[in-house]
Amino acid sequence: MIQIPPLLGIVRPHPAGIQFEIKTDNTAPFGSVNVTADDQFRYAMLPTVGGYNFRITWGDGSYDDITCGLAAAPVIVDSFPVAGASTSVGTYVPTALFVLVPYVLHTYPEIGTYSVTVAPLVPGGLPAPICITDPRQTADRGSDALKVTKLKQWGSVPFLRYTNAFQGCSNLTITAADASDADWSACTHFGSAFERTAIPSFPSFTLPSATNINFMFFQAFNLVTAPVFVLTPGCQMNSTFRQCTSLVTFPAIDLSGVTKLQNVCDGCSALVNGPTGPASAADNFARSFASCPLLKSSFAALAPAAMTGASDFALNSDLNDPDSATNRTNYNALLVAWTGWSAGAPGPAGLALQAGVTIHFGASKYDTADVDAVAARAWLIGTKGWTITDGGAFP
Repeated sequence: MIQIPPLLGIVRPHPAGIQFEIKTDNTAPFGSVNVTADDQFRYAMLPTVGGYNFRITWGDGSYDDITCGLAAAPVIVDSFPVAGASTSVGTYVPTALFVLVPYVLHTYPEIGTYSVTVAPLVPGGLPAPICITDPRQTADRGSDALKVTKLKQWGSVPFLRYTNAFQGCSNLTITAADASDADWSACTHFGSAFERTAIPSFPSFTLPSATNINFMFFQAFNLVTAPVFVLTPGCQMNSTFRQCTSLVTFPAIDLSGVTKLQNVCDGCSALVNGPTGPASAADNFARSFASCPLLKSSFAALAPAAMTGASDFALNSDLNDPDSATNRTNYNALLVAWTGWSAGAPGPAGLALQAGVTIHFGASKYDTADVDAVAARAWLIGTKGWTITDGGAFP
């Protein structure tokens, strides 16, 4: 879901609202349930201390002006109804999330496809935008996620959170052409924002305040072109692209300030090319590139100086090409580069590595013809106290 900053009495330009299309009678998959009827749509909001003040234009000629405080039901302060349409408000407690979530429920005059716009009520007012899939949603509780079919306009609202925004919207396509207008300057959380969507590509954004893009594209099975985000130092990327089974190349994101990379590409079964730059601030690499059977990357430039945990880093993967007698150099290159091995001794890069790391390199074999790689591996185990699991020596 998306959260925006509370009203602070600051006069701001009136930003354009976010617009998305719904099809009211799209049904939940087998084994799940819809939370609303075939002529309804429910719009939920992440509670915020400052409250909300916004207008929802429902696409059927009607609108509702909404105010909402923390853990309280929204209040409709004004509306323009049309015949056969109605709106109600309330709160509920989602599974495993012990806070009241406010919602607005709209009944349409008839089943159909509608464009919904959420925008500030007045200049300087900030809306609560989309939480289509309720936080911690479970299959038995159902969801209106499949009713969302298009993101038609990003808008320019300065959101604070985009958490769970389009999570589970597996019918979603992005037709918005105003990506350059989006205002992410204050947005800190993007966790699960596009989890389990079917979008094949995504625009690149600068996210100057992002601290969390965990699970942002988890199980986005059709994602081929991943965004090249510009991130602030300290951002976490746990499971960001986990199980994106169509992703071939890791995007050219500067990872040097990222602090968490656990499961970042775990289960990316089509991934061939990993990151090519340093990730020197990240401490957790557990299963970062596990179960990537097509992976052919050396990770030589990763420079993991802060890494303390890397269990199953590349489990069920192989950094080398086992089908090529001449392409067995990736793992060797990693060992030499990470230790800075030269003239029979480690360099500054190796001395900066953390001690006692447990790491899994899958089926990767080190070539015994490369004496530096053999010595570097032995030094990591004997001097740094690393526990290394790999495919052993070649030949």
